[in-house]
Amino acid sequence: MMSPDNSAKKVVEMYLFHGKLAQHAPLKPLGLVFLLLGLLSHALIGHANQRVAVPSDEDIRKAKSEIQDFYDAELSETKTSQQQGVFAEALLEDARVIKGDPRSKYALFMLARSKALSANDIELTLRIADEIAESFEISPERSKALAICAIDKAKMRLGREEGERIARDAVLLIDPLVAENDIDLAFKLATYAAETAKGARDFPLYKIASDFRNDVVVLRRETIRYVRAKEQLKQGDSAEACRIAGLFECLALNKWTSGLELLARSGDVNLRQLANETRDLLNDKNDKNDNEKSVKLADEWWKRISALEGRKKRVLANFSSKLYQRGLDSLDDREKERVAKRIEEAHKISALALGKPIQSSNELRFDRKDRRTEGSQGVSASKKLARLRDHKYPLLRSEYIKFDDAFQVSYSSGPNRIEILASFQAKVDLPKPDALRVEVIIHYESGDARLHLKSANLVIDGVDFVKSSAGRMSGKEEAKLIYKPDNEVIQMFDALEKAKKVELKLVARSKEKAIDLSVQQVAGLTQLYGAYKAILED
Repeated sequence: MMSPDNSAKKVVEMYLFHGKLAQHAPLKPLGLVFLLLGLLSHALIGHANQRVAVPSDEDIRKAKSEIQDFYDAELSETKTSQQQGVFAEALLEDARVIKGDPRSKYALFMLARSKALSANDIELTLRIADEIAESFEISPERSKALAICAIDKAKMRLGREEGERIARDAVLLIDPLVAENDIDLAFKLATYAAETAKGARDFPLYKIASDFRNDVVVLRRETIRYVRAKEQLKQGDSAEACRIAGLFECLALNKWTSGLELLARSGDVNLRQLANETRDLLNDKNDKNDNEKSVKLADEWWKRISALEGRKKRVLANFSSKLYQRGLDSLDDREKERVAKRIEEAHKISALALGKPIQSSNELRFDRKDRRTEGSQGVSASKKLARLRDHKYPLLRSEYIKFDDAFQVSYSSGPNRIEILASFQAKVDLPKPDALRVEVIIHYESGDARLHLKSANLVIDGVDFVKSSAGRMSGKEEAKLIYKPDNEVIQMFDALEKAKKVELKLVARSKEKAIDLSVQQVAGLTQLYGAYKAILED
């Protein structure tokens, strides 16, 4: 292990070269003091990259003064946009190196963002926001939202495409901010998104952003009632305060655990009973009648959805769909069809909360009057839709995946159980239609063993994306996993795009007392294919 002295020296060298200070003015005494303190602290504590609390405003102010003194020559010499951009990159690298001095690190990030704004560099501004969220205890959504507000305040010049992109990003951050109960920041973003979409002459996006802004205006008023109700509950229990606070936590903040606890003490008899039964269902994981109860409770919540608008309607639709999904497998065919349609309807309502309906600038937008696409595609919308319906995109093929290691298969077996693990490392780059139906097809060979497939998990960087598929396994067969467009599959696509390690895990059981498969037999699991196609609707 490197000694503290050598480690500190090495970090100083990293700072001088990678931080580009070698290109700047000589170190000044005050700057050298806080720099070396941070570097020595890093050398003694270690290199673990742990997120720390955001410093107080007073600490940031003091650090900002020290940093401005340290970089006074560079601050006075960088005049042009290009110089500001280069300086911003250098500041960002300097911020990355500092450890053990969070106030200086945060202040450096802020100075880097300021220079990126002066350089009119949107990409760098947003990248700095991501790095702040990686180093400090602030959500990526909030960090990015603050960066967009800074872009607004700086009156940064935006082209039409840039305006559409920033407005779209702003809209997709509103619901997460409301979930954090940061209503004021959500309102600022919604206002900025509407104004920017209007400037970009994107009416559909402007309409969505305006609807979000109107929704947040209502939530701001309700926040006042919520805060009063919570204060009242500190003085003692109140049925009406429980109702107000519980509904706000469930439907506005999407915090159902705490919200249901409050609603279970409300004065509304029907709501109180519904909350009690839902809470008990979610807490009791061993009840054999769970599935039937889940669908009935979902139906009761669904009755309330028509009276809601905006975020509350989206959140309740999303919650109801999870209850429906929980009981789907145990239903008879007729009831399963009804519930499946209800889940699909719920997905449509909650789609904005999941960030899918807002189309990127390179996707098609349709004019409902003449059914033709905008732009220069020159193909009717109906023909384009037909092509998309008929086309399957291979999930695991060379144009979308670059394999780092060979595909490997391993297995473990025991009494009445076998577990097959197919693992590989890959970089995935997937197209993303607005609505998706994903089909992962597993080809396997189990020899003479008669197996029953219990589950198949797609594991992405250690996170399970599970869909069970029951069926007998014998000889050479295939199992299909169907992923429908819900919150999980959207998260799955996001994870796949950044994946470092992807694994497929099959779990099967056998009627025999023990299973003994040879490696050659299990090695039949060498073809893993997926297909997904758009489900496009008017």
